[in-house]
Amino acid sequence: MSRDWDDRRRDKRVGLQERRDRQQASADLKSQLARQMAETAAKRTAAVMLPPRPSRDVDLYLDALGRLPLHQVGAQQPLEVAVAYRKLVSLIARAASEGGRRTVMFWPAAEFSLAAGAVLTCLADSLASTPIEVVHDGRRFRALSTPIGMRALLYPAANTIHRPLKDVYADKTTIERCHTQHHVRAIRQTGEGAWVDYHQTLSRVKTLTGRARDGKVYDEFRHPSLDEVVASGPLQGPVPNHGHLLWNVRTKTDLGDHTRTGLADDPKAAPYFCFSLRADDAAGVRATASTLPLDVLLLDLTRLGRMRLGLNWRQRVKDLTTRIETAYRGIGVLALTDDPWSFDAVRFDALAIETKSRPRVRRDPCPSEVVFAAHSAIAASGTTPPAQWRGCERVFVEGYGGDLVNEVERLRALAAKATEANDLRGAETARQVIGRLRRAASLPASLGAFSEYVREEMGSAVAAEQVAAYRITTQVAELSEPGSPLSQLAFEDLNASISGARALQEKVERTTPMSSLVETAARRFLGSSSKCLFVFRSDLIAEVAYDDLVSRIPELEPRIESGMIHFTDVPGALDIASLPDGERNQFYRMILVGPTRAQLLGWMTKPWLPKEMLVLLDLDTMRAVSRDAQRLAQYEEFEPFQPRLRRLAQKTLETSSQLGGLQSGSIISRRRPRTSRSP
Repeated sequence: MSRDWDDRRRDKRVGLQERRDRQQASADLKSQLARQMAETAAKRTAAVMLPPRPSRDVDLYLDALGRLPLHQVGAQQPLEVAVAYRKLVSLIARAASEGGRRTVMFWPAAEFSLAAGAVLTCLADSLASTPIEVVHDGRRFRALSTPIGMRALLYPAANTIHRPLKDVYADKTTIERCHTQHHVRAIRQTGEGAWVDYHQTLSRVKTLTGRARDGKVYDEFRHPSLDEVVASGPLQGPVPNHGHLLWNVRTKTDLGDHTRTGLADDPKAAPYFCFSLRADDAAGVRATASTLPLDVLLLDLTRLGRMRLGLNWRQRVKDLTTRIETAYRGIGVLALTDDPWSFDAVRFDALAIETKSRPRVRRDPCPSEVVFAAHSAIAASGTTPPAQWRGCERVFVEGYGGDLVNEVERLRALAAKATEANDLRGAETARQVIGRLRRAASLPASLGAFSEYVREEMGSAVAAEQVAAYRITTQVAELSEPGSPLSQLAFEDLNASISGARALQEKVERTTPMSSLVETAARRFLGSSSKCLFVFRSDLIAEVAYDDLVSRIPELEPRIESGMIHFTDVPGALDIASLPDGERNQFYRMILVGPTRAQLLGWMTKPWLPKEMLVLLDLDTMRAVSRDAQRLAQYEEFEPFQPRLRRLAQKTLETSSQLGGLQSGSIISRRRPRTSRSP
C-alpha cells in the first residue's frame, strides 16, 4: 500500500515541498497586507497633516508698515498707517502663515475695509524683505530677498469694496526704492518673471510728478493709490481695467507708455492678487489649489457684508468656507465682524471647529480676538494725543413696551417658521414689518405729523418717499398672498399678527410712544440752568420733533432760541463734543432719542460725554443693548470705558425687567422718577 494513503481513506498527505510553498504564500500575503496597511496609514496621516505654509514674520511686517508714509489730498503732512489697520495686517499675515479659522471684532468703528488690509499686507511683505547681495558675472549688487507673496480671496464682494483705497496714496519714494532693489534681484534670477514685472512696474512710480496728459498738475497723480499697487479681479472671469497695476496713473499720465509683460496682472501667475467673490457667485466656485493658488480667505461679516448675504448668511458662510477649505487644504480663514452679536454668531456657529467623535460631533469656537478701533480711517496722523474719557457719570433709561413687543415676538416666530420651511422671502418680509413698526414707534412725533411736515417743507413726492419707509402696506400684502408658504403653514397666527400690525400702524398715525417720552423730557428740563442736548437719529427727525413739540409746548421755543436746549442729530452732537472744554462742558446732560443699538453702544466709547445721559428707546432695543454691553464690558481691550458699559448694562437691564413684567393691552411708556437736579 502506498504511504500517501491510509486505510481510513483520508486525503492525500501533504509533502514537504508543498508545505514550504504554502508557508511562503502565507508570508507573501502577510507582507502584502502589511504594505497595504502602511499605505493606508500613510494616506490617513497625509490627510491629517496639512501642507507646509511659508512663515511670515509679523513683527517685520509691522515695522515695515511703520516706515511707509501715506498721503491724502489736502493733508499738509504725510500720514501713517492707522493702528487698527496695522493690527488687521498682523491678523491677516498670521492667518496666511498658520492657516485655520479665526474671528476678529473691530469695535466701535464700522465699515472697516478688508481690501485695504489685504493690500497693506502685500506692501508689508515686499517692504519687510531683508537686504542681500546678488552676484552676477562676478559683480555684486545690493538687493532685497525674494518676498513670500500673498493671494487673498474677499467674500462677499461688491463694487464698493475698493473705494476706501482710492483716496489713500502710498509714498512714491518708499515704493520706488523698495522695488528697485527687488528688481535688481529678480532680473538676475531665473523663474521670477512675474516678480520682474511687478517690481519693474512699481519702480516706475518715481516718475510721477502730478502732471497729467492734459498738462495740468493734480495732487492725486503725485503718488500711486493703494487701489493700484496690487492687482485685483473676480475669482472667475477676466481682470477688469481697474484691476491692473497702476491702472489710474497709467491712463492719465505718461507712465503708461512703458511696456511690460503683464504677468503681475495675471490671476494665475501674479505673486500678489486680491480676488473677489460676490455673494451670488459662491455656488459656482470651481477653483483648485493647482490651477489658482490662494493663501487666505477674508470674510467680511460686518453689517454691510451680512446684508449682501441675506438672512441665511451663517449657512452661506459655512458652505463657502467648507468648499474653499476642501480645495485649499490648510488655508487661513479670517472673519471680520463689527458688533458683539455677530462676533459670537461667527465664532460659535458659522466658523465653529467641528471634531467628529463618536457618537456625536463636537463643536468648539474658533480662535478669536477683539480690537478697539476708534475710527475706520486707513491713514492717521502720528501726532494724535491719547484720548481721555470723561463724563457719563450717570445713566438713566426710559422706554416703552406693550403691544409693540408682543407683536414683534409674533412676527419673529413667523419669520422662524418661514426660515425652517426654506421660505427666505417670507422670513425677510416678516422682518421688514418688524423693522418698520419699530422705526415708526420711535418717531418723536406721530407718523401723520411727520408726513405733514415733510410735505410742507419738501413737497408731496419727497413726503411719499420718506413716509414709505414707515408703512407696512406692501409687506402685509405679500404675507397675505394665498400662495405664500406662511399662509399655508400658520394661517391663524399670520392673520392674528397682520391684524396686530395694522392696529399698531393706525395708532402711530395719531401718536407714538416715543413722542410722549420726548415731550415729558422736554417739559422736565425746561427750567434747567444748564444746557441740554437732544440727539435724534437724523437732522430731518430733529426738525420734525422741534416743529411738533413747539406747537404743544410754547415755552420750549425761547429755550431753544437761547441755546439752553439744543436739538441736533448724531454728526451735530459729535461737532459739539469736539469743541473746547469751556464750550462743551456747558452741556450737562444728553438725551438720546431712539438710538439704534450700534449708535448707543458707540456713544459709550466717545472720549467726552456730558455728565448725565438719558436714553429713550423701545424694550426690544433695550434688551439687546443690555446683553451687548455686558459682553463688551468683559473685554480688557475696552478697559477705559468699561464703567460706562457696565452702568448702561445695569440700567437697561433694570428698566427692561420692569417693562417686561407689565401686562398691557396697548403700548406703554415707562418713565424714570425725577431724581436728578440741575447743577
